[in-house]
Amino acid sequence: MKLQIGKNIKILRSKHGITQETLAYRLGISPQSISKWERNEGYPDITMTIPIAEYFGVSLDELMGFDTQKKESKIQEILMQLQNYSHMGNHEMKNSLAREAYAEFPFDFRIISWYLIALLDTEEPMKNQREIEQLSSYVLEECVDETIRCEVIMVLIDFYKQCMDYKMAEKYADKLQSIQFSKEFSKCFIYPWDDERDFFATTSFIDETMERILWLLTRIAVWKKGLCLEERIEILEKAKKLSDILYEDFELGIFHGDEIFLSLFRFYSELGQQNEA
Repeated sequence: MKLQIGKNIKILRSKHGITQETLAYRLGISPQSISKWERNEGYPDITMTIPIAEYFGVSLDELMGFDTQKKESKIQEILMQLQNYSHMGNHEMKNSLAREAYAEFPFDFRIISWYLIALLDTEEPMKNQREIEQLSSYVLEECVDETIRCEVIMVLIDFYKQCMDYKMAEKYADKLQSIQFSKEFSKCFIYPWDDERDFFATTSFIDETMERILWLLTRIAVWKKGLCLEERIEILEKAKKLSDILYEDFELGIFHGDEIFLSLFRFYSELGQQNEA
């Protein structure tokens, strides 16, 4: 088993707001030693492990990383539950679980990403501005996982949009890659055209793109001001027709199919009531 002691020391330092110099002073060693441990270029002498654990108030198992696998299993279970709640549209349960998970795992970037969504998904997200900005800054400075970084940037874009600070929203939007440099689009050109992997990559990219197109069309039809009912219905009918061209049963494994049908039902009902009046 690979020891995680250097990584854990860095996490514990950050959690307690302690610099390498301060920890080194408390342990009676050089800051260079702390830096070396955290870069995984060496381990503390065994006689140092107990003082380090006592200083941070953790067990030796936690310091050495022996409980990492158990912790990761629990986080994976939470992440799966969060995804399920999100797909079901159960935002109340999703946000509640995200808050509980963050209280237990405040330094896991994946959990922080979900917690930021919970902070944003409130009636007055502006009240959470300081926490949203501080946590987002922490993730963008420390996290190397590009997917998580992009998720956090999307939260910031949405937050500043709601604040009507469009300049800041554009600033963070510019940090995202354009579609021609996305990994999904790039994979469409790796394999020979008759390779099964090429077909899978291409259809996956089409599905991803279609999902976003349907979402944007539905958003326009439902929320754009100044449209009459006939115009809203026309946009949604075009969205349905666009999907029918590629998908026989209008099933993409996403929520937009149901959302389009529900919106069409709503607008046709309102149009009927309007005509009766």
